[in-house]
Amino acid sequence: FLKRDSSFRSVNVNDGCGSYRNDYLVSLTQENSLAELDGVWMMSEKRESHTNVLIDHQAPHCNSRQFFKSVLRDSSRTSFEGKIYVHKEAQKTDAFQLNNNILLDETTRADCKPNLEIFADDVKASHGSTFGQLDPEQIFYMRSRGFSERQAKNLLIYGYCKEIIERIPLHSLYKHLKSKAEQYLTP
Repeated sequence: FLKRDSSFRSVNVNDGCGSYRNDYLVSLTQENSLAELDGVWMMSEKRESHTNVLIDHQAPHCNSRQFFKSVLRDSSRTSFEGKIYVHKEAQKTDAFQLNNNILLDETTRADCKPNLEIFADDVKASHGSTFGQLDPEQIFYMRSRGFSERQAKNLLIYGYCKEIIERIPLHSLYKHLKSKAEQYLTP
């Protein structure tokens, strides 16, 4: 529960397991509260990660931001279900939700269900999801500049994950995750 002028920030980074589940319930109960939820999943080897989010805007002038990304290979699987609920009293709400996914092979699966439920009149809110693969033209360009195919893909994966990884305030963890993203596809 976030009270007046308070904030909550979470960065979730995981590579999954047999079945990993992460649930968020954040209630913005008084004015000028802020919730920021970020996550990046780098999955392989039939691992799973499932995330459920409910952001409950109960008061006016509150902000929330959700931004989750995944990179999947080797029969890995993710799911994301997020809901932004804006009560009638929560005028001047600003809420954002996005889930982006890169599927590196046909054995992977990403399910996404972004959701808005808005009862206030004066609200700025958006939600969405994307699914895609690495761009072959970008890989070709990097290969023409001397990178191997694996190096090019790793660099693109790092660039994709970087936006979330850079939000981690603990330097040693940031360095570890940066290295992991740069070497996601090992030889």
